[in-house]
Amino acid sequence: FLLGSAETMFDTASEALVPNLVSSDDLDSANGRLQASEWAANTFVGPPFGAVLFAAAASVPFLFDAGSFVLAAVLVSTIGGAYRGREVASRTGNLANEIGDGLRWLWRHTVLRTLSLMAGVTNLVGTGIVAIFVLFVQDVLDLGDIGFGLILATIGVGGLIGALTAPLIVKRLGPGTTLLASQVGLGIGAVVMGATSNAAVAAVVAGFYGLLIGLWNVVAVTLRQRLTPDDLRGRVASVARLLAWGTQPLGALLGGVIAAGFGLRAPFFVAAVVWGLLAAVAAPAMNNRRIEALQATSDTG
Repeated sequence: FLLGSAETMFDTASEALVPNLVSSDDLDSANGRLQASEWAANTFVGPPFGAVLFAAAASVPFLFDAGSFVLAAVLVSTIGGAYRGREVASRTGNLANEIGDGLRWLWRHTVLRTLSLMAGVTNLVGTGIVAIFVLFVQDVLDLGDIGFGLILATIGVGGLIGALTAPLIVKRLGPGTTLLASQVGLGIGAVVMGATSNAAVAAVVAGFYGLLIGLWNVVAVTLRQRLTPDDLRGRVASVARLLAWGTQPLGALLGGVIAAGFGLRAPFFVAAVVWGLLAAVAAPAMNNRRIEALQATSDTG
């Protein structure tokens, strides 16, 4: 519980700090590199390294993890500059009021409200897929432990590629079109995954899914950073993350119920329908012209 709470605070503070370290034009690249490093560490470095440490002794991974937190804190302490003054300028001293300020500001902002709700609904049905995915791989794709691990690896590869290529894609398509195209792509991928029994096809779709998620994360965080005032950025980020991640426990339950009632393929088709409808509903608020106008206002304000 304490580790989870600390991670939540760190991630929120990190999102709020990045725009003070790089220019607005470099946010896509900065967030892409941060997202890529996270994908690489979580997917390719952490699990095998943890297994090696665990083979030495069961306590070693925990001790090493503790040391990594200390090292990370030292690295953060080397970042120059003073940021607290701008962040506390609008604070009232009452935590509930401050949280309310962030929530009200986000809810009044059409684009960021839409983005946060999109993330929440996407995670709702996406977690429903994740909850039954190991059974899908085992019973439908007829793969064992190694096959399941390889498919998870393709998701990691896709996420890494999506994070690294996000700046180029956004530059060509624009943030609104990129987000909507990612949503449609998720729906198409879910249909193909739900319909196939071929492991190779499933692996390709899993990599495509990872690419879209990595791309979405970079674009969404960058957009939130650019459109939120500096003194509200931490609070707005925390509220947005709550809306995005708060649906996941319900999604896991929903995925299990759907799979139990209609089969292991059903959660994919439900997700495809939801993601397609979500893109259609969100399109009026998430178009490039509207986002560019808001970014211009934010830059001059």
